Amino acid sequence: MDTNDRFLRQVTIGQSPTEKGKSREAKFTITVASEIMAILALATDLPDMIRRLGAIVVANDKNGNPVTCSDLVRKKALLKEFQKKPLSAPKNL
Repeated sequence: MDTNDRFLRQVTIGQSPTEKGKSREAKFTITVASEIMAILALATDLPDMIRRLGAIVVANDKNGNPVTCSDLVRKKALLKEFQKKPLSAPKNL
């Protein structure tokens, strides 16, 4: 199926004449696993796959801006670097 997943979030099924007027609302739940599988299928090479995986939006920050996997990887690297430096107590204690 080649379609934008947003169109699948809410669909009406049973509109065919053979359904005898019994249409109903349905939806597909797009999971992270299916998004990753789609990326694995569509990636043309390793750098393309890394770029696509990094562009996955996993949350929004306090201002409503999207947070991507790449953002989390960068923050993790910063935290690891921060942990290497010794912490000192504030001078005014």
